[in-house]
Amino acid sequence: MVLKDLRQTGQSRQTEDELVALACDLMILSQSDYFVGTYSSNIGRLVTQLMHSSSDATFRSRSIDHRMSYHRGLPLTYRASEDFSGGKGELSFSAGETIVLRSSVESPSYKGFGRNEAGLEGSFPMYKVEQMLTFVQYLALNDTF
Repeated sequence: MVLKDLRQTGQSRQTEDELVALACDLMILSQSDYFVGTYSSNIGRLVTQLMHSSSDATFRSRSIDHRMSYHRGLPLTYRASEDFSGGKGELSFSAGETIVLRSSVESPSYKGFGRNEAGLEGSFPMYKVEQMLTFVQYLALNDTF
């Protein structure tokens, strides 16, 4: 059905064989034990979403460029996975320290900008921190569970 619609609208740049191959690749990747890709890519985000359709895949994927976000306006909290001694304009922290992310820049070194427990701010390499889960109370579900 989708292939037929794409052919009629002329919006497909791929051949039917290429689209079938892409669908196969997506299904194979979504059934993997662990996925490493880019969330700046529609394919990388789709694979991660497909992984979540069968089980909780929160800790079964990793992006090499930026984070997957499902929220708007909530602070993103990270825990330092190792020590970092920052230079000028950078945020120093110790392993285990909590960091609140203010923003991030997609660059070859992928830097984040945040604040540590002491209230100091600066940039830091995102590969030295791990995102902590934030649990949010959804009032609409209070009576459900």
